Amino acid sequence: MTKPTHQPGYRSVGNRPTNGNRLTRQVTEVTEVTDFHGAARAAELADVMARLLTLISPEQPIRPSVPNVAENMPHRVLLTVEEAAERLGIGKTKAYSLVKSGALHSVLIGRLRRVHVDSINEYAARLVADQTAIRNTA
Repeated sequence: MTKPTHQPGYRSVGNRPTNGNRLTRQVTEVTEVTDFHGAARAAELADVMARLLTLISPEQPIRPSVPNVAENMPHRVLLTVEEAAERLGIGKTKAYSLVKSGALHSVLIGRLRRVHVDSINEYAARLVADQTAIRNTA
């Protein structure tokens, strides 16, 4: 196999010492990458792209080959503290402090801490009720 006379990539002009006894290669310019196959290859590629575009049309939507696992799973009732924080729209550090203080009820399953969906809803309802009470007294 013969090498092309013009090889794309970096052209270097030798080594120069930089720091101690390490040598780095000095790069002076980046040469242009050219097409060695010519116009015939470009025309063939354009033809393949045109056939691909006709296969992908708005009438035929692209269906994923891997089924969505989340659609087939049942609705979860016990969530991690991070997932509970996400549902409440707060950070996980704040959610852990709410769990530690008892404001957000949780359970232990072995060494895993889980928050029931109803606990999240109850906490949110308590927050709304407390804010409403504060507004009514003010």
